[in-house]
Amino acid sequence: MNGFGNAPDSGEGSGTAGERRASRADSLRLTRMPQRPVARTSDPAGPGAPPAFAAPARDAAVTTSRAAAAAPAREAAGKPERPGGGRKRGRRIAVATVVVLVALVSAGWAYRMEIAEAGSEPASSQVAEPVPSEVRQDVTTGVPTEPLTESAQTPSPPPSSAKASPAASAKTSPSAPAGKANPGGANLALDGVASASAVEGDRWGPANAIDGDETTRWSSGFSDPQWIKVDLRQRWRISAVTLLWEHAYGVAYRVETSPDGKKWTSIYTTKSGKGGKVDIAAEGETARYIRVYGTKRNTSYGYSLLELRVT
Repeated sequence: MNGFGNAPDSGEGSGTAGERRASRADSLRLTRMPQRPVARTSDPAGPGAPPAFAAPARDAAVTTSRAAAAAPAREAAGKPERPGGGRKRGRRIAVATVVVLVALVSAGWAYRMEIAEAGSEPASSQVAEPVPSEVRQDVTTGVPTEPLTESAQTPSPPPSSAKASPAASAKTSPSAPAGKANPGGANLALDGVASASAVEGDRWGPANAIDGDETTRWSSGFSDPQWIKVDLRQRWRISAVTLLWEHAYGVAYRVETSPDGKKWTSIYTTKSGKGGKVDIAAEGETARYIRVYGTKRNTSYGYSLLELRVT
């Protein structure tokens, strides 16, 4: 008998050796558990095989194949798969777009504020000054006129009603070149250097005209024009120039002075020279160079000058 006063079931707790028979409690537990789905008759295992769940198996196969296909791409990119990575990238793109839009709106607002501060009218454009052309044209007739000169292009200042004082004129005017005085009246040509356009020969060089010897002479080439020049080595305040001609003299010639050997001033000119001794006044002249420039001879020979004196 068991503990309930019933006779033991012949089939309970007995069986073949090594086998355990199901008790009543086990039977009760099995009846209360949910039943497993019945296997499909089309399953190859038959009715006695454990039930197969075809749909979950197919879903797992699809998931596994997708993961296997995506794994090589992730490995090639060197980035492991992260859960929720696509959503994070979407958020970043959205945030960047918002930042760009805010920057554009801010720039437009700042530009409008600058326009409002500067005023509604646009800034006046700078027009380049017209370049003076080589030919002027009358705007009324359309006829070209003479080319513009420097004086026509540059407007002259308005005339002043008040006259400049002598002191102001002396300050603004360029000072005259200073020259050394020769109070003793010495012949300055004796210490000078002579040169000429041409000579008749070595015996009649230009130095013979400033050596103080009236027996020597300078004889030029046999053509017109010809000249002889004396460099006094420094600027002097001269008073006179004296010429002493030989028989072959100049009929037309001029005597000139210069402070620099470039700009010449004529102090004597003649077209009817008679030769002999010619004294030329030059009071107040400041010069370093003296030149005799002949344009016509009295003979077929050259100009023949015995002496050229400067005092």
